[in-house]
Amino acid sequence: MKLRRLRTIDEYFDLLGCDKNYPVSDVLCEICNSNQFTTICKHTDTGNNVLTPVPVKACESCGLLMQNPRFPEEFYIRYYDEFYPYMRVRSNSNISKDPNNVSGNNIVNDDGKPSEFGFNSAIKRAKNLYDYINKNNISIPSKKLLDVGCGCGGFLYYFKKMGYEVTGNDPDNKAAEFGINKGLEIEKIQAEKMHYKEKFGLVIIIGSLEHCFDPNKVLSKCWEMLEDNGVIIIEGRYFPISESFRWLNSNHHRFLTNTTSQSILIKHGFEIMRSTTDPVCGADTGRNGGGFAFARKKSKNKRFLDIDKDLKKREEFLKMIEKLNLIKSPSEIVEEVKLHDKKFDIEFLDN
Repeated sequence: MKLRRLRTIDEYFDLLGCDKNYPVSDVLCEICNSNQFTTICKHTDTGNNVLTPVPVKACESCGLLMQNPRFPEEFYIRYYDEFYPYMRVRSNSNISKDPNNVSGNNIVNDDGKPSEFGFNSAIKRAKNLYDYINKNNISIPSKKLLDVGCGCGGFLYYFKKMGYEVTGNDPDNKAAEFGINKGLEIEKIQAEKMHYKEKFGLVIIIGSLEHCFDPNKVLSKCWEMLEDNGVIIIEGRYFPISESFRWLNSNHHRFLTNTTSQSILIKHGFEIMRSTTDPVCGADTGRNGGGFAFARKKSKNKRFLDIDKDLKKREEFLKMIEKLNLIKSPSEIVEEVKLHDKKFDIEFLDN
């Protein structure tokens, strides 16, 4: 397989069509606030077998995989407004023979707008999620749904059909506009800026928490907007479904796994119900490598929101997730990725 590696961030900006070069800066771990990381890979995928020097590192305290260093928030606002739709077009999942492709069809059109097939595929995934909730007797206190990062609105459409009051938001203007034209209530905003007076019985973040600029701010808002005993469902990358250079791609700012999905929810006071790689949204919908964490809001639960200021609370949190076997070391992560990549005959980690 021939891979083209961009050598500089400036080349990445050129690929995006970005007319301004933004600086990067190191950031702390978004789960445990550590500043100690191990580099997992120096380049990440931008689609079409082109790699860019946007590195992914693993936190040495809790194992969170995240892009580090990071661009400023201004860049990411522009990214989802201007560049992301076209990066989705570049994705290998738009190639008919790709293992992540659905039925040889495109989820997005060449202009970056969602396709009708993509919308119907999202509806199918929503039906599978709805059926999974019912089959597993996951009680929802009210039929009010908030979909954070709802894209074109397929989940909103289906849950509305099943009697839910639905609300969604997404920073991708092309995707949001598509759903609005379908008669759905979608705000074109970043999740960090959402504000709703009503409370919801169910909040879903299907593959979107990995794209948010500040996942802690988003989860704090979700906590406040959920009814007590309300349910939150997040989808993460979990394990690689392809070569690691494609799994660790430049669109995602962090890569939530079985352990770190649970850890970040526990940090915010949620009670974990299950974390699974079951095909929650269906085995034939192009998201076969994702995983799902289900959690419930319990007002009595301890929250660890100020561990950046309270070292004792940070220690308590790390001991808690360690006791629950939710910490993986960077060396464990590297070995897992190497083992996975052997079947592809690539040596991406050595770049």
